[in-house]
Amino acid sequence: MCAAMKVLQVIDTLHIGGAEQVVITLTNLLRQKAVPTDVLLLVDSGPLEKKLNGAHVHHLNRTNKYSFAKLKETHNICRQYNIVHVHMRHCYAYIRLAQLVFNGKYKLIFQDHYGDININQQIPFGLKGIFKPINYIGVSPALVQWAKEKLNIAEAKCYLLHNTVMNTIGDHQAADNGKVMVVSNIRSTKNIEFAIDLFAGTAYQLTIYGNKENEQYYREVKASCKLRDVRIVEGQTNITSVYEGYDIAIHCSRSETGPLVLLEYMSQGLPFLAYKTGAVADVIANELPLYFINNFNKQEWLTRIKEISSVKDHSALVLAFQKYFSPESYINTCLQVYQNVSC
Repeated sequence: MCAAMKVLQVIDTLHIGGAEQVVITLTNLLRQKAVPTDVLLLVDSGPLEKKLNGAHVHHLNRTNKYSFAKLKETHNICRQYNIVHVHMRHCYAYIRLAQLVFNGKYKLIFQDHYGDININQQIPFGLKGIFKPINYIGVSPALVQWAKEKLNIAEAKCYLLHNTVMNTIGDHQAADNGKVMVVSNIRSTKNIEFAIDLFAGTAYQLTIYGNKENEQYYREVKASCKLRDVRIVEGQTNITSVYEGYDIAIHCSRSETGPLVLLEYMSQGLPFLAYKTGAVADVIANELPLYFINNFNKQEWLTRIKEISSVKDHSALVLAFQKYFSPESYINTCLQVYQNVSC
């Protein structure tokens, strides 16, 4: 590094979600590398906070984003750090505002986790004009391309940082019980109703692990689940602990940046079938085409699930995770970004 470095990771909460888990993983990996790293939570905490290994957590407890006092408090926290690394678009806009109002001198990095980039490429207000990021990290090639083309961010300031997970490498053994899992927070782009309909009238038993993100869609999904005898489990923070009870996972989201959960499956050798979207598919779908599908034809999904279930050795998933998405590669890439930004 070019100078003594102190890093602040910023997000609104640490409730269960992909970006939130990335903050946990990144903070813990940085601290393992002896990089002083703390966390700022703008709104409230959440069940994932307990996974932070010793990092100091600043709780802003903001209830009104227009509060000048809270904006000043935010600045006073950020100014203690060399690098302020912000996750999520709305959080970045708030930190950028604090930096502009109070002339913050720290290096500001925005990491974009926006999952619907293949559906919506509009530029939000919080990334326009004087809010335009100087240093941009996208978690998928599609996001990086969008930042270059739509935001006009210089190529040298746009970075690709694929997600990772810190799981111990597993060796999943199929339960051979016809049980299928979906892990996804519950909103419309996740296409959960497709999964529910897919197994209607079959011998498969579906369980959905996820939390409510949209009230109306959640009610619709819950009603469908009740009709189809599908179970919903909320608040599960250690998802890998339940993998052994399932034969296969599916992921039918129409648009993704990662998704992080596929890395969880890969690291454990849990077979899955996923719609072909996001960075994981970009990297490994050509190498491991069995696990990806590019349509929503129910019969084709069921046929492919049967084909995957007939394969007893899924170690290729673990090997692909280690090759392309390892924590060591991830943190080294992140540290290189920090070095480029700092120097």
